[in-house]
Amino acid sequence: MSKAPTADGDAGGERPHTADAPLRRVLAAADVSLLAAVVERFWEDRGYRTTRTKRGSQRFLLVRDPAGDPAHIVWLDPDARATPKHIERLDRMAASFGDTEATVTTGRDYDSAVYAAAEKHDIECLADEQLVTLVTKSGLQAVVRRHATPSRGAPSPTVALLSPRRSNSGPRRTTRSPSGQGSSSGGPSSRSWRCGPVPRR
Repeated sequence: MSKAPTADGDAGGERPHTADAPLRRVLAAADVSLLAAVVERFWEDRGYRTTRTKRGSQRFLLVRDPAGDPAHIVWLDPDARATPKHIERLDRMAASFGDTEATVTTGRDYDSAVYAAAEKHDIECLADEQLVTLVTKSGLQAVVRRHATPSRGAPSPTVALLSPRRSNSGPRRTTRSPSGQGSSSGGPSSRSWRCGPVPRR
């Protein structure tokens, strides 16, 4: 698995302190709603807009930059069902949006084959301890607490995921850390999920 991001955006290999054990347990059992809330808040705090989307039974968040262009697609995978073939499909989906990065996220962990496929296709894995540290460093514990408590509110609506009508031949962004910067399980690093402020365009 890739190393968890630190406050200044570099990867760090430390496990969260034992005080984060309750947070880790909640995130390990996170459903789509909780994962979506964390991802939405992270990006919206940095000036981006998000839309909950779906394709078949799978749920995604499409992140748009301040100009309205797709910047990131996040697959919300609470049960950690991703396989290398899923990673390939996610890569093709991101490519259909042109200059768009992709992430798969879960509160659980993936096996080494998924991390290897993610590294191969330049997909970020935001999973397990990395998600815990992202929540902690970004100050999103309140978001987790709110969604860990049953509420009576209706779920946020989703929309069908369609690629924009524009050329798909543009280059993909390559803002991730170089290969080999992850931890022993070989996952890619996650520079897009740095916890510091993201400059507005």
